[in-house]
Amino acid sequence: MKKCCAFISAAVLFFLVILSGPTVQAADDEKNIYLVTWRGFEEGCEGFKEYLDTRGLKYKLVHRDANRDKKTLPAFVEEIRRTKPDLVVTWGTSVSVGILGKYDDVNPEKHITDIPAVFMFPSNPQRSKLVENYQSSGRNIAGVRYVLTEEQQLGVAMESMAFTKFGMLENVDEINVVNSIKAMRKAADTAGIQVLVEDVESSKEAAVMKARFKTALQKLKSRGAEVIYFTPSSLLNAHSDVFTQTALDLKLPIFSSGQNPVRHGKAAVGLGVSYRQTGKRAAVLAEKILQGTRPADLSIDEPEEFGVVINMSVVNALGVKISPDILSIAEIVQN
Repeated sequence: MKKCCAFISAAVLFFLVILSGPTVQAADDEKNIYLVTWRGFEEGCEGFKEYLDTRGLKYKLVHRDANRDKKTLPAFVEEIRRTKPDLVVTWGTSVSVGILGKYDDVNPEKHITDIPAVFMFPSNPQRSKLVENYQSSGRNIAGVRYVLTEEQQLGVAMESMAFTKFGMLENVDEINVVNSIKAMRKAADTAGIQVLVEDVESSKEAAVMKARFKTALQKLKSRGAEVIYFTPSSLLNAHSDVFTQTALDLKLPIFSSGQNPVRHGKAAVGLGVSYRQTGKRAAVLAEKILQGTRPADLSIDEPEEFGVVINMSVVNALGVKISPDILSIAEIVQN
């Protein structure tokens, strides 16, 4: 298993103008970047612009947000075609696939095929068919990886806490989550761990989601789940505080596929790469492309480091025993 290490990144933040008008126009010495996000301008996007600002690149950024609605994507594709930015940046699996298409099913009428693009935060670019392999996309896109394999995640979860039944929620509308759970089942079968799954439907009503989370988590607990897996789900991330607090109230520790639910929520243990750092890695690729490098000449970037974060307040409240080996290399937070 790959060694884990906690790390801290620092960045200098300068002023950036984010346009919200209907067209993209910049001075001759400026580059136009069109960013499409799934659930707002979050920490990874901040890292993206921080890097470009510190590099002194002159650019204007147009930000469009899908608000977790795939039906908005065709209008963004049309705007990109009309305004012809120098670079398109996509956030997450749904946006990236919707804007850029799958490598074996690209439709020039529906997808951007003639403008360079960088993707960030798809949970698995190869599994979602953004790329066939990680050596090169073979087309107009490049991007970064940020989630470790399910086998790696399960290995760290098992090394952190003792359990035999791993519970998780599945939103069937998130194909990346469906695929992640399939991969986790395969890894768990090999490791002798039983995976328990309960469906959960999305709602824009916070009170509805809270009730659905409670019902699903209660079912998992009644079936014997000892640890809950926080999947790479936009739905869970959008309601992270409520989801993790509900699990805590039910005395269920959460192992997260990312760090933020531990740092800002009530998950017990998290594994991954900083969102901000991932955004910066995407910006490195963006800079190279804007300077003339072809996206197809760039490999899909893989994080060299990842870290374990432990929310000791939650661990102590639940009476969870964390292995000394993990404690020795983890970053400890009190939230």
